[in-house]
Amino acid sequence: KKALIDSGVDAFMAKALLWEEGSDLSEKDCADFLAWLIASEKMEIRIAFNQQDGRELGIFHSKIGIFSFPGGDKIAFTGSANESWSGHAVNVESIDVYRSWEAADTARLELKEEEFLHYWEGQSPQLIVLPLNEDTLSKVKIYSAKNLPRADDDQIDTPEEEIGLRPYQLEALEAFQTHSHGVLEMATGTGKTRVSLAILQWLFREQHVDSAIICMAGNDLLAQWEEDLWDLAASLGVGLKRSWGQMKEHQDYLLRPKGKMLLCSRHTFKTVFKQLEKMNLAGTMAIVHDEVHDLGSSSNVRDLAGHSAVFEYRLGLSATPERDYDESGNDFILNEIGPVIYEYGLEKAIQSGYLCGFDYYALPYSLTEEDKADKQAVYARENEAKKAGAPWTKEQRYRELARINKKAREKPSKFATFLKDHPEEEFLKNTIIFVEDKEFGERLYDTIMRHTTKYSQYFDTDKPAVLERFSKGDLDCLITCHKISQGIDIRSLKNVVLFSSQRGRRETIQRLGRCLRTDPDNPSKVARVIDFYESAPDGGPILDKIPDSEKLRSADADRYFWLDGLKDVRHIKR
Repeated sequence: KKALIDSGVDAFMAKALLWEEGSDLSEKDCADFLAWLIASEKMEIRIAFNQQDGRELGIFHSKIGIFSFPGGDKIAFTGSANESWSGHAVNVESIDVYRSWEAADTARLELKEEEFLHYWEGQSPQLIVLPLNEDTLSKVKIYSAKNLPRADDDQIDTPEEEIGLRPYQLEALEAFQTHSHGVLEMATGTGKTRVSLAILQWLFREQHVDSAIICMAGNDLLAQWEEDLWDLAASLGVGLKRSWGQMKEHQDYLLRPKGKMLLCSRHTFKTVFKQLEKMNLAGTMAIVHDEVHDLGSSSNVRDLAGHSAVFEYRLGLSATPERDYDESGNDFILNEIGPVIYEYGLEKAIQSGYLCGFDYYALPYSLTEEDKADKQAVYARENEAKKAGAPWTKEQRYRELARINKKAREKPSKFATFLKDHPEEEFLKNTIIFVEDKEFGERLYDTIMRHTTKYSQYFDTDKPAVLERFSKGDLDCLITCHKISQGIDIRSLKNVVLFSSQRGRRETIQRLGRCLRTDPDNPSKVARVIDFYESAPDGGPILDKIPDSEKLRSADADRYFWLDGLKDVRHIKR
């Protein structure tokens, strides 16, 4: 609607053009609009009679349309698209579309344009084509208002109202407008996507760019972005191309990037970038990297070095952009995207009321003799690697040891006891359980089934329909690993169970973000986080003693003290 208004179309006209079921415009409003278009000679109607020798042969049922644009582009369509409830919601309909900028479409577009003009000019011997006669036109002019009714000003959204930015999101937008490149470090659930949409809107409307690429990893996250980008693209009057999974539209984008946005996986972006490097681009472009910390992987560092040169405007989004134990990856993100230009963390978001607070339940566990034997095996493998001339890094040792804690054999029984001791709390309703792998998740089935049968696993091989069922409330509980740590918005989610979490805080923040989103249907929502820590003889979190005699707080202990300190943070009403 805003794009139509910006093009000089009155607000009432824009609403009528976009009329749909549930609109506040009545059918009479739309009839008034149609009459005004005809009376003011903005629309011409001709009626085709299909007859021969005065005998009716049937109806004229051909459906052809031609759109011509100021830049010389054209689009032709042919096929059925009945403007009725059944046409939109029940019937099986199809339309063929041909575009002038696609070489393969040119001949068919010209043929359809010729066919349309053939009918419009009444050149078919089988048709009698007549304009509205003077009597009909005079009646329409009597019926039509002299001036089209205008919409109230409050019916037209400003760009800010369309996107609906909160005060801190406006600050993030202004930070990017000042710097033109950099990273927004904003806690999961605080609306990084919404800010980036506002940034893209500003870039296109102010004509700073004429093309943009938005990329990330993960089909679920890409699908969520797609829904928002369709609306933005329509309001801006630009095209949207998609390339991930089964969709391969990046070549369409590359043929003519100007006036288009591309939403793609990071894997596809590597191909796109290599081709963009070879092109002599006349316009300016923007790049948005969601979950920008993933950009610093070793393969991306190798394949995407120097890609920032193609993009004048560069935006990275992440709750925690810093990569653990990876200085080269961090340097790559800094060089290619830029520094952090705005921060809005968990504590501030909870205090401001944009995220909800949470209660923290930390369950102690001990390593079994089998777990301890597994750790000894890790040290043995490390010694073998050292003897073979391939010594492990400290990070590699930590990962191997941490994996044993993540899959500790006593955790499932501790969780079962916890659920038994809290029968009224519904800790398995609106719940995501994060585990290290599918095998560990299966060890929880017996416990979960005692409390609900409405649960499912969601791993790499599972279909997105599982997530959709969960988001709709058809499932109480989802068991997963890292797959939905990032980007999924389910506001009714209340409980997160952390059987597994990385030492670095990024993944934990992302997982907390799944349940800390405020819920309009539950304004007093307080989330709940169930966690596990390896206990010392006194019951507190232990310090692990590692082979080189350094003292290091364990990952469990580090997470415990951090979350225990956050659990009392609540919204400060002003």
